Amino acid sequence: MGAGMGTASARPAHMSTAYDERVHSAASAQTRRARPSWPVALAVLLALVAGLLGAGAAPASADGTSADLTITGLDPATVRVPSEVTLSGTLTNTGPNRLAGATVRLWSARGPITNGDALSNALSAEQDVTSTPPVPGAEASATVADLDAGASAPYSLRASSEALGLMSASSAYLVGAMLVDAEGGLIASARTVITCPGEGGYQAATVAVLSSAPSLVPSTDDGAAGQAVLTDDHLAAEIAGGGRLDLIADLAEADDVSSLIDPLLWDELTAMSSGYQVRTGPGTTADGTGQAAAASFLDRLRRIAANGRSHRTLYGSPDVTAAAAAGRGELVGAAEDALPAAHPLAVLPLAVVTDGSSTSQAIVDLLDGVDPGLVLAPDLDADGEYYRVDDLAMLATHESIAQGSAGDGSDSDAQRAARLRAEQLVYSLSGSPAVDVVATADAARAELAGADGRARVTVDELTASQQPVTTSAQDTAPSSPTDRSGPERTARGDLGVYEELTGRGPGIDADALTLAAWSSSFPSDADADEYVRTALAPISQALSSGEVSVHISERLVIPDDDSALPVSVTNTMSVPVRVRIHFASDNPGRISIDDTDVLEIGAGESVTVRIAPRATSNGDVQMNAVVMTTGEHATELGPRSEFVVSANSSGRVAWVIIIASGIVLMAATALRVKQVRHERARAVEDAARGRRAAE
Repeated sequence: MGAGMGTASARPAHMSTAYDERVHSAASAQTRRARPSWPVALAVLLALVAGLLGAGAAPASADGTSADLTITGLDPATVRVPSEVTLSGTLTNTGPNRLAGATVRLWSARGPITNGDALSNALSAEQDVTSTPPVPGAEASATVADLDAGASAPYSLRASSEALGLMSASSAYLVGAMLVDAEGGLIASARTVITCPGEGGYQAATVAVLSSAPSLVPSTDDGAAGQAVLTDDHLAAEIAGGGRLDLIADLAEADDVSSLIDPLLWDELTAMSSGYQVRTGPGTTADGTGQAAAASFLDRLRRIAANGRSHRTLYGSPDVTAAAAAGRGELVGAAEDALPAAHPLAVLPLAVVTDGSSTSQAIVDLLDGVDPGLVLAPDLDADGEYYRVDDLAMLATHESIAQGSAGDGSDSDAQRAARLRAEQLVYSLSGSPAVDVVATADAARAELAGADGRARVTVDELTASQQPVTTSAQDTAPSSPTDRSGPERTARGDLGVYEELTGRGPGIDADALTLAAWSSSFPSDADADEYVRTALAPISQALSSGEVSVHISERLVIPDDDSALPVSVTNTMSVPVRVRIHFASDNPGRISIDDTDVLEIGAGESVTVRIAPRATSNGDVQMNAVVMTTGEHATELGPRSEFVVSANSSGRVAWVIIIASGIVLMAATALRVKQVRHERARAVEDAARGRRAAE
């Protein structure tokens, strides 16, 4: 590399491919902070289109030859002085026939990449690797031993940084490996990025997010029922050595890394450290496996929280964007209120990570209500800019960082780490260090891989060093692909039905379960729904375990006005119920029947009550009866059953029961309560949507 590492070199004469032209055009563009003028932007666009038209994957071989080429090692990953570079990986014969006569070769695009737009274009565009100049050196290519179908073999290629064209400091370069057949036809290729930071190095900001999908079943008994119950034991796996949270904690413990800690994670670890149960079925649990690990990890969190670089999230890390889009913005305030003042994390400043629509007026208003010290927003201009949106401090973050690169085998740890270093370098050159929010194991490994020349800054240092760009909230409606309304309806529906039917609390905190269902830590809506359904499994099983039925004789004639009619009510459910029987008359002025008192019926038990019709004149009157709950919102438990009461001239009353079997007057189940409650909920939601539309 020689003297070329200190200053940008002139373009080598041999660089004449369309891709090289495209990279140089992009590399000469200004950074995101200073936008290119339209002629330059047009030139970049035309060059990119030309490159895309001329590039492409290897054509399908007539004999079905195909292979996968992966990159698993790059040494050194950062080049600051002239050195030998080794690229290693694995190739696999994915075709139906034996792979013979193939060669694996190094390739290099050679054009220095110095800004974010050029890097994005280089990584997303197809690369015609066979047209790149050959990389000189005896170890820059290797003949592949014959491979049977499905077989794999390692490869290792080596060349000097000068041979690869790594001639400019403060740049990134696209390099890779290609597999070609005996005629030079491309079989497979893979790419990565080498970073050349220069003597001055570069800056980056890293935020480690310590949060996990909720698994604790929120109880209302304050521990009186014994050990906490979790819906699964995924948290034990995440805090174990090499697990997702273990890796993110390793990162949080590194110098100058900022952290966000979810108070719900703290509380779940606290519950686990005292011994806990994991739900294995609607009525069964097993001992959890992570008690000791939870206690140890909680100690790590205490040290991280006290390092002066940590913030807390809203309780449970609710998806603010999704909640706002669904008209459930009150959950944001509820999440802040859920944190007790005496909680160990309450002293930390609040930071919120959004998932889009960050500058929407609706979201700005919601966040303003909880007064976060900082909002991390992936949808702002992604060059590390610091914004002031109304009264909120917002910092742009990077969504694509550490995701590898396009092409075959683009998701190895080595490629993700290389992509991370390159993106951090080129954005640092613009004066706004990249902000990487780390919430996955892959991203944590990329950050932990290390980077020669990188100096991290905390988000507090980053915001203190910049003047914010002032902007106003936008009059746009928030939108999100996430919608947790379904899990929320399930939670509130089942818990409400249980309490209404049994007259007692279900032992699960409905508000806490609902808030947990909206957590952004769930990978998908389906995962949130599974959490809610598992938490509710004993309740749901009880509600579906039987019915409440009423029995009466098919036809009764009451001999005098003071006689009462016996009615038997049976509860075949596995839980006690509180119900009453309601009678409605088409002509109450002639004949009427009072509702029964509240009937408390144990699981699997029956009770008999006596009811007395009152008649004031002769004739037939149509009536119906239905079993109802006794809660604040009394709900009919089944279809109404019709019958006729006949009063004769002597004042006697005759009953004619009009039913199919003549035995069961009515049968009621919890399903009916759920249906009615869902209908009510939908009516409320429709009314709310109508009000929002009118506004």
